[in-house]
Amino acid sequence: MCGNMKYDFYKNPFFKVYATVENGRVNMHTSGLASKALKPLLSDMMDMFDGSKPALVNGESLVFSTWMPPIPGKAFGRLVSSQMGYMRGKWFLNR
Repeated sequence: MCGNMKYDFYKNPFFKVYATVENGRVNMHTSGLASKALKPLLSDMMDMFDGSKPALVNGESLVFSTWMPPIPGKAFGRLVSSQMGYMRGKWFLNR
């Protein structure tokens, strides 16, 4: 399994969430200018993947299980976009 390959979960100009696979386990990471502010808001979602053992890893994609689309991919992008929209709405409603 490839530890230096990055699998993008979410990316915009200010914030990026990505995974690496090391010793057969997924490690979740964030980077970017907004990382310190946004990481706590996404920690529950990231914790769901962090430390898990993926079903399949090849050079181009990461598959967690049969219930989740491959990463990267259009279907996974739509899933993440809907979750990010939910998180933004939840954050604004609680203000």
